[in-house]
Amino acid sequence: MTLLVGCGGDANTRPDAISVVDYDCDFMPERDRPSWVDSNPMMGNYLTARGQAGKHDRGSKAQVEAAWADASSVLARQIEVDIESRFESSTQVNGAGEDAQLRQEALQVIKSVSKVKLSGVQRLKSWLDEDSCTVHVLVRMPQSQVNKIRNEKLNVALLNTMERHIEAADDGSLSIGQRRDNLDRAANILGKIDFGAIGVGNDRRFYARKIASIGDVLTQRMEAFNVLFIPIVDQSIPPSTVKAVLDRLRADRDDAQVLKHGGCNTPSACVELGRKEGGKQVVVVKLGQSLSAGSMGSWLGTLKVEVSGYDVATNRLTYAPKQAEDQVLAFDKAELDWDYAAEKIFAKNPFGDLCSAC
Repeated sequence: MTLLVGCGGDANTRPDAISVVDYDCDFMPERDRPSWVDSNPMMGNYLTARGQAGKHDRGSKAQVEAAWADASSVLARQIEVDIESRFESSTQVNGAGEDAQLRQEALQVIKSVSKVKLSGVQRLKSWLDEDSCTVHVLVRMPQSQVNKIRNEKLNVALLNTMERHIEAADDGSLSIGQRRDNLDRAANILGKIDFGAIGVGNDRRFYARKIASIGDVLTQRMEAFNVLFIPIVDQSIPPSTVKAVLDRLRADRDDAQVLKHGGCNTPSACVELGRKEGGKQVVVVKLGQSLSAGSMGSWLGTLKVEVSGYDVATNRLTYAPKQAEDQVLAFDKAELDWDYAAEKIFAKNPFGDLCSAC
């Protein structure tokens, strides 16, 4: 019996009419509950999956088709999980920090398995649970077809991730250590890509030459610079002030590199970071500030700069810690000109002999 639900008038002519089919749950032969309903059976060279569907507002045929579609989705998800595991073990991308975006992009490729109609899915068995009016179905796919889908999606994800690492390795705004790390990851992934499974235009030799070329550039850069300036910064100091201090210390030295984000909190940790970055000398620059109340409701801001130098190979202090500071005044904390404080500090040339020790 078909029930038409509408709001006045002739429901058959209304565009918002909803057709609901009511039916009895006796449209399949009555059988005892088969064992495969509760667990996937092992079938040799096949991947199996189960699906189910409850009553459908379009009738029993639609309910059965919904169950088959559910089984196909379950099978696709099994393939996706396998690909995700292989991808993460091949790339060491763990979804944390900078890896998060890479992993998300790769998962978009992998999850496309469930967005297309899988070819090769074989419908095996169906059973109707009349008590709950639930259709259960069983499907399978030849392992050869599973392998083909998995290899294609896995290798596309690996290729995309490798290309992102190559782009980062070629990015001059990153530190040499970061670029080298990305290049090493790209080279590692390259050895795991099956280009035959993808059918892309560029082959392994193309990417190997690209990686080698960037590696040569990085090697030359590492040999060219001696000094690495690493900041340890009070987070309340404006980035423009940090840049001004580092630029003044670096001056016009072509063999010096500034690591904008130190990632270390002690001189010894910074020296270790400098070793990873390939520097021969490390200059640790500590920047801090303090506030105090001035007269007539004003604020006095003090910028403090401490500089020390270290030999990376021996961890020896080559430039004893030297401090300098200066002050700025304003009636609003937000209007304190920290860049001007830095300018006043360097007008005194407090670190003039710094690079004689480099």
